[in-house]
Amino acid sequence: MRLVNTIPGGITLLNIHGGQGREISIDHPISTYLVCRNGQSCTNISALPIPKNDFLVVGSVQVLMTSAREYWNGSLKGQVPISHDYSIGENPNSIYLGNGNLDADIAEVLYFNTDLTDTDVQKLFFYLNAKYGLSPM
Repeated sequence: MRLVNTIPGGITLLNIHGGQGREISIDHPISTYLVCRNGQSCTNISALPIPKNDFLVVGSVQVLMTSAREYWNGSLKGQVPISHDYSIGENPNSIYLGNGNLDADIAEVLYFNTDLTDTDVQKLFFYLNAKYGLSPM
C-alpha cells in the first residue's frame, strides 16, 4: 500500500461482515493503523503514523480475543491486548474495500481466517517483500 493522504472521519481499508463485524482502518489526521469492531470500538496497535507516499506492506495478526500485532514490511511495530469478538456481524459473508475515502494505492489484500504462527507471518512478509522489492522497516 502507498498512503497518499487521510481525511476527516478516517479511511476504511477493509470491512468484513458489515455492522458489528471487523474493520481495518487508518485514522485521521495522524494516519495510525486501527483494528476495529464496527459500531463498538477501535484499537490502535502501534500508535505510529503510517508514512505517506512510501510503499509499505502493513498488516496485523489477531490471536482470538487476546492480542493483536501490527507489522510493517515484516517488522513488528506493536502488540496490544484486545477483546473484540467479531462473531456477530450484521451482514455475514460481506466484504468490501474502502469507504469512498481511500486516498492510497493498494496492490494486494490478503485475509486469513485462521491463526498465523510467527513462522507463517515471517514467510508471508518474506514473500511480499521479495515480490514488491521492499526492505524491512
